[in-house]
Amino acid sequence: MKAGHQVYPSFYSLSKSKASCCPSDEHISVTESRAEIKLQAILDKTAERLAQDEVIRSVLPRSYYTLISKWGCDGSSGHSTYKQRFENTNATDEFLFVYSFVPLRLLDGETVIWQNPRLSSTLYCRPIKFIFAKETNEFTKDETSKILDEVSQLLPTLCNVDGSQISVKHDLLLTMTDGKVCNALTDTRSTQKCYICGATPSTMNEESREYPSNKERLAFGLSTLHAWIRTFECLLHISYRLEIKKWQVRGDDDKAIVKQRSKEIQKLFKDRMGLIVDKPKPGYGNTNDGNTARRFFSKAELSSEITGLDVTLIRRFHVILRTLSSGYDIICLEFEKFSVNDTPGNGHVLPRIQIF
Repeated sequence: MKAGHQVYPSFYSLSKSKASCCPSDEHISVTESRAEIKLQAILDKTAERLAQDEVIRSVLPRSYYTLISKWGCDGSSGHSTYKQRFENTNATDEFLFVYSFVPLRLLDGETVIWQNPRLSSTLYCRPIKFIFAKETNEFTKDETSKILDEVSQLLPTLCNVDGSQISVKHDLLLTMTDGKVCNALTDTRSTQKCYICGATPSTMNEESREYPSNKERLAFGLSTLHAWIRTFECLLHISYRLEIKKWQVRGDDDKAIVKQRSKEIQKLFKDRMGLIVDKPKPGYGNTNDGNTARRFFSKAELSSEITGLDVTLIRRFHVILRTLSSGYDIICLEFEKFSVNDTPGNGHVLPRIQIF
């Protein structure tokens, strides 16, 4: 029972240390349907903790720094409902809407002092709000505008490091979003319409047409996770339609063909790769997640045999997606040539993508 008592801290020490990692209770508000923390308070605590890191303290030569963080929101549904009475009879714990942020970099001018080693890990994700509410366009816009008001009023964090005071300015990027959130914040009514340039499915194949981009909407960034999933789903749905060679499935005969082929392809993925694709989940979404998409592209030959798609097309999409999510600086002109202009040796022209 006494083994390790000189190595591992006591529970009291752990509890005390954990409490020091959280802002004081005066900055936290909790009701029966929501829990939230002041943005300034959680950013101050994050900057203070980073400034106390021994590695950072050894390279802090100046007094002014910038902490870049990303933030955003998402909703989920289908949660278990419990035998718990709410004062507000309209409240329910079936839906949950969450705002959170992730610190990315601490900069000394252009020099990176600290870099988040796991940009999308939940270990670095810090909550701002938990709300029992259904995700709707109006609710998303209202709650996001409240956060934006807090962002506009943020003050630099003053930290004491070895007797010296440093100032950390905060730069928050609203990039933790999915298509539904972006559509809500930009008043884009159709889910098939691009919220950046306004292109619709009927105009996207017009290569000669210019699509003016709304630069303000580019600030939402590119969700590489969703890029993997949506590209996988696009190729999957093309494979369903190979026999009819039409994107829009109309008529009973075409619908029967596509339905039968989709069942066959889904069975092959299960039997040969152990993947469950295009199956709805109870209450929310489907089984097409990031891990499924990565398995699909990493085993291009097998995926090509199952879907009937050209293996070169799958491989080249794999290169594009890996490049986008690599975290390295990209030579945009070379990447554009690879993504837009090059033609594989078997004569299949690559789909067009725009490099911003």
